[in-house]
Amino acid sequence: MIIVIATGGSGGHLFPALKVAEVLKSEGHDVVFAGSFGLGVEKIEQAGFACHHLQAKGLNTKDPIKFLSTGFSLTRATMKAKGILKDVRPDAVIGFGSYGAFPVVMAARLSRIPAMIHEQNVLPGKANIILAKYVNKIAVTFLDSKQFLPQDKVVLTGTPVHARDCASGPAEARHSFGLKPDLTTILVFGGSQGSQAINENFLKALPLIKKTIDFQVIHVTGKGGGEKFEQMYKDLQIPVALFGFLDNIEEAYVAADLAVCRSGALTVMELAKFQLPAILIPYPYAGSHQIRNASVLCRQNAGTILEEKHLTPESLVQAVHQQLNNRKSFQGYLDIYKKDSANILAREITALTSS
Repeated sequence: MIIVIATGGSGGHLFPALKVAEVLKSEGHDVVFAGSFGLGVEKIEQAGFACHHLQAKGLNTKDPIKFLSTGFSLTRATMKAKGILKDVRPDAVIGFGSYGAFPVVMAARLSRIPAMIHEQNVLPGKANIILAKYVNKIAVTFLDSKQFLPQDKVVLTGTPVHARDCASGPAEARHSFGLKPDLTTILVFGGSQGSQAINENFLKALPLIKKTIDFQVIHVTGKGGGEKFEQMYKDLQIPVALFGFLDNIEEAYVAADLAVCRSGALTVMELAKFQLPAILIPYPYAGSHQIRNASVLCRQNAGTILEEKHLTPESLVQAVHQQLNNRKSFQGYLDIYKKDSANILAREITALTSS
């Protein structure tokens, strides 16, 4: 079979798409990528997949002029995608969300090619809300998403995560970062781009936390600020493993007792995979997507939501103490994480041709 995978270039869309592509390839299927990838095109090509790039912008519904402009851009991209599908002749198409994938999935509909979409967040994005009317099947990460979508099309698949399995135990993982094997460890990160708000407030919270807890930190800062961070930890004599970007994030999840982070869908799934309690600080400029994702964990007493508008060094210290004091009552994430989600998605895609 020939499968076209449509995706945007952000990690939240691209990494799950690549995981599914690898499964399909291992089963003998031909996989071709199409969409608006941005810098993600390098990762696709490095993984050995052919890709067709489209210029597609998100639909701007607030400004009438921009609405016409972005609408024209999407229409043009859809026509180009229709030509790509005519050349590739796929048996099925799957879209992984975003307006980068939208033209390809819509072109599949126009070309009468079986298609499905995958939604990572609890609250579906605008592109997937529109596409849900036209596709054969909708794969979701969270059952909570069902209320926003045509329920007869929904299948629960979970989301494939970027983090690999890790054979190390906590002590060994901490040692790999040059940290003490038996000391309480806090993992701090703000997603692929880092987070200035999380970084600044956590740095200011350090001396307050140190008053009552002996701890160490794995801090993924994002770009910039390395010297300032390093000096702060040094002055306070707090052991730290400091990174701008961390590729082996799975080691950090195993090493940590607590995470302080955003609540994008991939992050939530990775926390669930490694059974790590967290202080979740939803990104405030993504509608209510991240708040809804975080709520799924908090319903199971697996995390605390701290909205950015309430984020201060003092509120962060309070949340850290609360989570660390509740460690013994942490029951894990129950059935949120699906270990074989990439395989489940691959099965659902290939089944499209027989439905």
